[in-house]
Amino acid sequence: MRNGFYFLLAALLLSGCAGRISDTTCQTKDWRALGFRDASRGLLSRLKDIQAACPAYPVDGNEYRLGFDEGLDEFCSLDRAFEFGMRGGDYQGQCPGAMHRLFLRGYEAGQLVGHLQRQVQDLDERIRDVEMQLDRPGLNQQQYYYLKGTLRELYRERQDLERQLARLRRF
Repeated sequence: MRNGFYFLLAALLLSGCAGRISDTTCQTKDWRALGFRDASRGLLSRLKDIQAACPAYPVDGNEYRLGFDEGLDEFCSLDRAFEFGMRGGDYQGQCPGAMHRLFLRGYEAGQLVGHLQRQVQDLDERIRDVEMQLDRPGLNQQQYYYLKGTLRELYRERQDLERQLARLRRF
């Protein structure tokens, strides 16, 4: 009974993986280009999933691997690492050896910049909200001074974040 459950679970998981591979992918003629595209986008190799999902098609694993290695060379650059981190990409250790260490430096810096930029955007939204509250008719003096103080503090926080971003951009 227990073995049957694990077999069913494994079959469902495998069919879920295989289900993500389209017929168009199975019918590709340029396996090298597909491997390149996967790696240059930061994806892990899908070769095993493709082979499992496309048993009726001649999948050229060697060409896929060649393209994938070429795509990794492009993906694992410092500039791409920074961009990938800034966009919030999910790095899963795709870059080999020394490329991994270099990629991590750029990726982590990009993550920090992306995080700070999102914080600035959040502050901008909060500033707009407080400014709209200040424009409300019927504010008493206590409410007015409270909102003005809040606005000053938000602008100070924003300025601090902009300074941090400026320092990071110099590197």
